[in-house]
Amino acid sequence: MPDRFRGLVGDDLPRPLSWGASFDPDLVRDMAAAIGPACGTAACIRRKVPVPRYTYLQGVVALGPSNVWAFGSSDTLPGDVFHWNGRKWRSYNLNFSPQFISGSSARNVWLTGLARAGKKDKAAAYQWSGSRWRSVRTPHPIVDFGPGVTAITRSNVWIGWDTATTAKAAHWDGRRWTEVTAPGNVEANGYDIISDAHHGYWFGPFADWTGNAWRSALISPEEPAGSFGGIVQMPRTESFLMAAGVANTPASTQHPTIYRLNLK
Repeated sequence: MPDRFRGLVGDDLPRPLSWGASFDPDLVRDMAAAIGPACGTAACIRRKVPVPRYTYLQGVVALGPSNVWAFGSSDTLPGDVFHWNGRKWRSYNLNFSPQFISGSSARNVWLTGLARAGKKDKAAAYQWSGSRWRSVRTPHPIVDFGPGVTAITRSNVWIGWDTATTAKAAHWDGRRWTEVTAPGNVEANGYDIISDAHHGYWFGPFADWTGNAWRSALISPEEPAGSFGGIVQMPRTESFLMAAGVANTPASTQHPTIYRLNLK
């Protein structure tokens, strides 16, 4: 199994450049084949969704054209969580501070954030069961920032957070929670957990939890200075993409770069 991300550096390719657009012709072809028909065809038409005035949406998960969840704030709609059913928005007031959202189906949408517990903020989680939001009992760490969440199926949900020294996560298998702690010598990110397509999970772009052991992933060529974003899996493939801003020292300017990792 390859354990390095390969860089596709924007500076070496023709301009104009933009995040989300690929600079490598082979990568563009592979992404088009994986994602499906291009928008603009009869199979994929972009539609503008009206948002109520003075409503500010943050995290969004789209499960279909008539099933979109988001959180944020609104001076028009009461509540902190919003649902688009294809015709109108409905709001829900969970009385907490949502910060991450993830969903795998119409009956499995998760929200994580912070709820007030005395003088401290406590991590909290809610699940949409298809008809209502319910509070979920979790290990509830005391954190400065709400935990991230990744809902893969109803019996495969991860809630992750970072401490001062490492990354931690709690996994829900449909019956119970199991906690996982990354060792200090692994560069793990508890807020960016996704399946690695081999029954394991990425904790950010540089750490892979196989279920039994931790493996590190490297940047190829050698890791430069700059900033690295989260990783996403190309649909129906075993390839992953990571956006980055790369600064080749001693230069300080960051150049848009896409890294790709192939598991096959």
